[in-house]
Amino acid sequence: MKLPFVVWSFLAANVALAQVAESHTRRLSSAGVTENTGNGSTRLEPRSLGAKPFYAVAHRVLTSSGVQAAVHHGANALEIDIQGWKKGAFVKTWDLWADHDGSLSSAGDKVRDVFDTIAQERQRGANIAFVWLDIKNPDYCDEDADGWEYGCSILRLVNLARFFLQPLGVRVLYDFSTSRGRDYEKVRAMLNKNEAMGIAVRWEERSKLDSLGPRNKSQRIFSAGFFNWSFKYDSVKREIREAIDSQAFGKVFGWTLTAGQTDNANAMMAHTAIDGLIYGRAALSYDSTWSSYGGIEIIKSYLKRRPHERFLATARDSPW
Repeated sequence: MKLPFVVWSFLAANVALAQVAESHTRRLSSAGVTENTGNGSTRLEPRSLGAKPFYAVAHRVLTSSGVQAAVHHGANALEIDIQGWKKGAFVKTWDLWADHDGSLSSAGDKVRDVFDTIAQERQRGANIAFVWLDIKNPDYCDEDADGWEYGCSILRLVNLARFFLQPLGVRVLYDFSTSRGRDYEKVRAMLNKNEAMGIAVRWEERSKLDSLGPRNKSQRIFSAGFFNWSFKYDSVKREIREAIDSQAFGKVFGWTLTAGQTDNANAMMAHTAIDGLIYGRAALSYDSTWSSYGGIEIIKSYLKRRPHERFLATARDSPW
C-alpha cells in the first residue's frame, strides 16, 4: 500500500530527529557535561537518606537572556509560556513564540531560539531538569497555514523539544488550560517517557483521570496557585494538600512564589509534601533582578536548613 506524502514526511522527519538526537547525545558525552548549579554562590548540599528532590521553577522565561539569568540564579526548571500565532496584523507567517499574553508587545523570543539557548546552557553544564511549557490558547494555531514542520502546530512544538532538549537530558512538561481539545489529544497520544502533562481537571472530575490524562500516573502533573499568594494562599495550600493526598498524580507543584513571601513559602514546604514551586515575578517575564530571583533564595535557604527533607534536584533526578 502506498503511503500518503504527509505520512512519509512525518516518518522522515522523525528519523531525522532520532539521528540528530543520537548526535546530540554523543556530543554531550564527549564534551564531558557535568551538573552545576549556575552561579558560583549556589552549592548543592549533601543528600540525606530519605530526602526527596525539589524543583525551583523559574517563572515566565520568555527570552534567551531570561534563560541565562534563571540558570545563573540556580533554577533547575524553567516555565515557558507558548503562543502559536502571527505576531502582528501585518505578519503573514505563523510561528511559535515564548509569549504569555499574545498581544502585539508581549512576545519574547521565538520558541526555537529559547530552546537553542537552553540546549547551549545544558551543554555547558547547567542543571536544567525540565521545561514547563504552558500552552496558551491551544487549538488557535492555523496548522495548515505554513505546514506542521514550519508553522505553529503542536507537532512542531513537540519535535522542537525532542530535537533540542531531550537528547541533552532536559525533560518536558506540557501544560494545557483544558484537558480536552485537538492539541491536548495529540500530545497525549504521542507522549514519550521524557514527557509529562499538566492535568487541568476539576476536583469533582478526578475519577476521570484515567480517561482524561496519561495512564501512567507518574506523567500526570497537578499544579495550583495564584499570581499573588496574599489573596488566596489558604485555598491554594488546601488544593495542593488534596492533590497530594489523592495519590493520583506523579508530581504536585504550586505557583507563584514572589520575592518577600518567606513565611508563606516556608509554611507551604513545611506543611505539605509539595514537589516544587514556580517562583519569580508575578506578572512579568523573568530577568536578572531581585524581584525575579528573590523567590529561589527563599527556597534554597529552606532546603539548606532542612536537608533531611528535600534537596535541590539535579538533571539526573528524573521528575517522572
